[in-house]
Order: sequence, then C-alpha cells, then structure tokens
Amino acid sequence: MENLPHPKDLDFNQENLAAAWKKWKKEFNLFLIATESDMKPDKVKTSMFLTCIGSKGRDIHSTLDFDSPDEEMNLQTVIEKFDAYCEPRKNITFLRHKFFTCGQAEHQKFDEYVVELRQKAQQCEFGNLTDSLTKDILICGIRDMRLRERLLREPNLDLQKTIHAGQSAEQTRLQSRMLNATSETRDNEISRVYSQHDRKGAKTQITRHMQYRHQNEQGGSDRKPAKFQAPSQHYVTNCHYCGYNHKRNKCPAFHKTCEKCKKQGHYAKMCKSRKFVHKVEIHTDDESDDDTHALEMITANNSRVHKIEKFKTPKDIWTVELKVNNSNVTFKIDTGADMTSYDADSFDFKSLDKELKTAVELDEKYWRENDAKFRAVRQKVASYEEFRDIVEASHLKPLGKEDKVQEKFKQSWNTVAKSCNSQQVATTCEKTETQVPIKIPKTSHEFVREWCRHKNSKQSQYEMLMLITTEQLAAQFKTEIPNGLLGEILCVLKEYYSKENHLAIIEILDILSQSSRFSLCLQFMNANELKECHNLFKKLSSDISQKDDIESKERFQVLKKKYSIDE
Repeated sequence: MENLPHPKDLDFNQENLAAAWKKWKKEFNLFLIATESDMKPDKVKTSMFLTCIGSKGRDIHSTLDFDSPDEEMNLQTVIEKFDAYCEPRKNITFLRHKFFTCGQAEHQKFDEYVVELRQKAQQCEFGNLTDSLTKDILICGIRDMRLRERLLREPNLDLQKTIHAGQSAEQTRLQSRMLNATSETRDNEISRVYSQHDRKGAKTQITRHMQYRHQNEQGGSDRKPAKFQAPSQHYVTNCHYCGYNHKRNKCPAFHKTCEKCKKQGHYAKMCKSRKFVHKVEIHTDDESDDDTHALEMITANNSRVHKIEKFKTPKDIWTVELKVNNSNVTFKIDTGADMTSYDADSFDFKSLDKELKTAVELDEKYWRENDAKFRAVRQKVASYEEFRDIVEASHLKPLGKEDKVQEKFKQSWNTVAKSCNSQQVATTCEKTETQVPIKIPKTSHEFVREWCRHKNSKQSQYEMLMLITTEQLAAQFKTEIPNGLLGEILCVLKEYYSKENHLAIIEILDILSQSSRFSLCLQFMNANELKECHNLFKKLSSDISQKDDIESKERFQVLKKKYSIDE
C-alpha cells in the first residue's frame, strides 16, 4: 500500500472551488485509510495533507491564522481553516445558471449527458427538488426531437422513467443503424425477374438467380473454377434508374419522367415510391351470373386496392368467410395464386374510405393542437388565457360560402341623405344575427366551429346544446373537451336555464363529466366561470328537491362531487 498514488494537487482556480475542495478532501481521507495512516500522529497526517494538496495549498496554509504552533500541525484544525477559505467562494446563482442552460452536446451520448446534468444539480443545493428539476432540464436539453415529444406526452413522468426511455431510444437507434449497415452489404447475389406471356395470355414469371463466386485458391477439386470477370469501371450493370446495362453516364432514363411519381431521372418500373391506386379496372363477362371480383394486391401502407378484375369462376371453388368492416366477406383460400376472389356486394369501399378520412382528420387535429402548444411556449405567453386562445385558434378554418350571412347590415355612405336611428340599426343587426342557421355538429371539430360561429348569440348556442342528442354529445367529448369550452358551456346553460329543461341540462353535465380530461378542464376555469357553475347547480338543486325521483337526486349528488360543488 506504500506505492498507492496520492490525490492530485487541488486546483484553487476552479469556478466551483467549494465542490472541488469537498471532492479532494474525500479522496484524501480515503488515501489515509488505504495507506493505514489514519492512526498516525497529527503531525504526520498534516504533513501528508500539505504534501498532497500542492504548492498553492501550502502557500495558503502559511497565510492562515493559528492560535498556537500545535494547531498549525493539527489536521482537524487545518481542514476547518481550509473549509472556511473555500466555502465563501461558492456562487450558487452562477452554478444554477449553468445547470439551467446545460444542453446535450452534438456528439454527446445520453448517459454522459445525464451524468453531467446530475453532477451540476448536486452543486446547486436544490434539496428535494433535485430530481424533479433534473428531469425537466433533461427533457428540454436532449437533441432527439421525437423522444422529447414522446416524453412531453407521458403523464406522471419521473427522473428514472425519463432516463430509462432515453437509454432505450438511444440503444434502439444504434441497433437500427447496425441493421441498415448489414442490409446494405448483402450484395453477393443478383436476381433478375423476367415476365413472359404465352399465347393464351397467361402471365408467367421466370426467375433467374445468378451468383458470382470468387475463385477458391485453396480448393483441391479437379473441376475447373468458374470464370469471374469483374465489371468494368466504365460500365454499369443492372442500373437502379433504368434497369438495363449501359456505359457510365449514358443512362437512357436520365431525362425521362416517371409515370408514377412524376419525377425525372428513372423509369416507372424502377420507381421506389409508394404504390397508390390510380384507377380501378372492371372487366364484365356477360355470360357470368355471379358478381365475383379478384383482389390482386392490397398494400399494407395505405390499405387501398391496386387492381380489381371481374371474371367468371366455377361454383366449386374453395372459399372461407372473413369479417371485414363489420361484414362477412367470402374469400378464396390462397393456393399460391396471384389473386384472391371476393364478393363485390359485401365489400364496402365507401365505408373504408370514410373510416380512413376520419382517422386522418383526428391525426391532423392532434398535430395542430400540439404545434399550437409548442408555439405558445416559444412565444412565452403571459397567462393561461392567451395559451388557451392560441390552442383554440388551431381548430378554426376560414369561413366558407355556406357560413356567410345572406342579409348583412349595410350603412349608407351618406348619413345625411338617409338618416337611420339607433333603434332601427339595432333591430337590423339583431335580425342579421338570428339568421345564422344552426347546424348539428357530428364531430368535436365541427362542434367548436359551430360554437364559435354563434359566439355573439348565446341563445343560439343554448339551442344547439338542446338539439344535439346525448349519443352525439358523448361521442364528441369522449376523448377530451377543447380548451376553454367547458366554462363557456356552463355559462350558457346558467344564463338560459329553465325548469322544463333541467333534466336535459343534468344529462349534458353528466356527459361532460365523463370526458377523460374533465378534471384538468375544471381546474383551468377562471373565477367567473366557477361562479356561474355554482349558480347553475343552485338552480338545479332547487328544482331537483321538489321532485320525488330518487334516482335523479342520487345522480345530481354525484355530479356535485365531480364539479367540486360545496354544500
């Protein structure tokens, strides 16, 4: 243990001298224990301390004030003096600034970034908030945008879950690169597929596999090795753009336009873009009594039909029934043929297109909201109301022809020639406002649009709520209630409340409370909206108490708890 290296000299010019001193002191104590010097006299330990700390530390030791020569060589006293010297030079404000502005470097690994961030957090003295703040800065500082968006969507996320997600994403990305590199090197075998047609028009595929092998210099076989001729540097074989062999820089498809993607530089047969449906060909056979179509190919990316042909088939074909789009469809058992037959009457393509359009609209709505939230954060809005307005504006669309008011109020350019009193103007404006038709929305996006169209007419908004059925309203607000809409609905219900519709209002309140993010929307309501909500429940309570329906009373009590209404 005598040859054990001692700690390095302490650098007193560091920015965070206090943290460096604590680290060096811990290393020195371990050095004393490892060399069995912790039981030696103080004079020996102090000498070892001054030897290890370096020349700068010895100069500082000579300037320290000691009461007696014995204290000057007492290790505990010397360490206390150095504690007092190093601690005042610690700048918490600057250290926290470095922590909050710490981001992942360009080529820095995720684990290295986590270690750096946690070391900086330990120097900032955050206490119980260390893990929480480290998690926030870690999410904001990573360079992977997809990982950051995924972490921002995760609820109840802590530091350990964040670190685990980052490590998994980095490992998956590394493995994917290795797989791509492996697939790019698999070029030992070249395959060519030729298509030929016989006299009857049947399509035949002939596949030829040609494999080039290098001559085995160590082989002892009497067979003559196959001749291998390396391709010329000035000659291209099996071109990726035209599919033929030609001289370099002499590709015939250089100025040609692809018929699939409409881009220049390659033929349609070599196009690598997705295969979408451009047309559906139906060939009718007058002698056939059954409408049986052949489904040649369905791509997995977009679930669209590539080609449909109608032909006559025998009655005794092998078939099986499968459920497609909530209906039983008869398919022919795959025997290795190119096409699969099905019944055209039971395959509803319109329903599939409608389902696809609905899914695309929901996806576009989500990304519009997400972009609006990020835009509001980047703009550093001052209040939640501004944040909510930006998110709400992402759902709005320009007014169409059907949204325009037919009879607009037009003020005369000459007010002297054609006078009009204020009452007539108000009457005309009110008439124009009430002429906006009320449309029953089918989706949450259409509901927000119709609600904003009638924003100047609370009565129209109330009538729209009364016209919508409970099933439609439940389907529209099943996932979430758009930002700020809950408070506006409660204010409208309170303003136009009537005893005849109190059961319908309770039904609307119950449907809104079943939304997945109802509690969050309730917390973001402002003081005026909360006041109107309490007043609405007071009116409902007075009407419910006069009824003898026990089920309605119990349901109303449950709603009061959901809306946080105190007795």
